[in-house]
Amino acid sequence: MNKFEVWCPELGQTRDDAKTINAFDAELAATLWAHWHDGYTACFEIVNGIELLVCVSECGTDTVQEFTMYGEMERVYRCRGVKKGV
Repeated sequence: MNKFEVWCPELGQTRDDAKTINAFDAELAATLWAHWHDGYTACFEIVNGIELLVCVSECGTDTVQEFTMYGEMERVYRCRGVKKGV
């Protein structure tokens, strides 16, 4: 795994505001950042349809890759058996 710095200029962030993410590649780092951002802010902007430009740079390099982040809500259902008679 590598360390990446991830930030979102559309939210007023610069590289100085970057969150460090451990990931196999820049695309996964951007995705993990989006998951973290939506949960941390509790606004869930991305899964509610807002697309955000995210910048990703591997720590120690000057190369910056840009990704458009988007998401969607997914319904998840679970069940468990009911014990009858005790």
